[in-house]
Amino acid sequence: MAVTGLAQVIVPEVFAGYIMEQDNRVNRLVQSGAVVSDANIAAFLAGGGTTFQVPGWQATDGDTENISTDDVTLGVPVVVNARKQIATRIERNGMWSSADLTAMLAGSDPLANAAARISQFRLTKRQDAMLAVLEGLLNTTNGVLAATHTNSIAEKVTAAAPLVAEVISAGAVIDTLASMADEQGTNVLIVHSDVHRDLQKKNLITFEATNTQDLGWGSYLGFTLISDDGNAVGATGATKVAGSTNGFWYKSYLLQPGSVSITAGTPRNAVEVEREATQGTGGGVETLVVRDSYSCHVYGTSWTGTPAGATPSNAEFATGTNFAKVYEDKKIGVAVLEHNIGPGA
Repeated sequence: MAVTGLAQVIVPEVFAGYIMEQDNRVNRLVQSGAVVSDANIAAFLAGGGTTFQVPGWQATDGDTENISTDDVTLGVPVVVNARKQIATRIERNGMWSSADLTAMLAGSDPLANAAARISQFRLTKRQDAMLAVLEGLLNTTNGVLAATHTNSIAEKVTAAAPLVAEVISAGAVIDTLASMADEQGTNVLIVHSDVHRDLQKKNLITFEATNTQDLGWGSYLGFTLISDDGNAVGATGATKVAGSTNGFWYKSYLLQPGSVSITAGTPRNAVEVEREATQGTGGGVETLVVRDSYSCHVYGTSWTGTPAGATPSNAEFATGTNFAKVYEDKKIGVAVLEHNIGPGA
């Protein structure tokens, strides 16, 4: 079967649109409601600069109200102060040679095949960046939210033989939720696939095709479940961590509706096809370059770091000293449960 070449299939402007369409179709985080696109951040991404302010206001919940009377006493208005949140631009790219894309381009709809594969790659990398940001904010070493939004019950040394109290449970998840806002909504629980299987074995997951909380992984305690193994053990933002002596322990993230923004921009030359005629001993090699420009921001926090490169790496996102807390604890809608799995002892 003849293989379609990149230049025959990929018109950059058209292909960029295909990828955007696929992004919207398969983005389970956005479908869950926990992650939103922010129009203000999108406007900043369209301009210059690597960091920008996200509008926010001081909570008014605790303000004292006036008692209404019929005398001439003037009421004293409460000053509502702006809160300064800083988000940062993220610029990344992926490159594929014609050899990498051969299987995709051999089908009946090569453009759609390639767009779907690359869109999934891009969404996975955005989610990896989000997990790195959550790691930075919530890690117990230097995370600015660790003292208030991290519930660590895990046995982290001999993790292969945890006690019952160290294993994920309804009580542990609810205790973790207590650190976040009191507003009700469909909360999201991001777990490693090992944790998802453990909950399944214990018959604790509800699967309902008509349930809006079920995005394919079911629901647990009314939480929309998302299974994510994107970051490997030992990598930045990993949801599975090796114990010091043996076994593994896990990080399961709780997100409230609208607590995180992943907002896409439009990079210059979003899609390019480059042909090097002399490569392949004169046979020529084509390379597809797809660039991504976006921002990942947890509302109620600020990026304060200075990246080594043009924009931050995931390792820099995972460093807690690169963030500051701006909002009150109950106004920040992310938390993490550190735990083990298994029957416990």
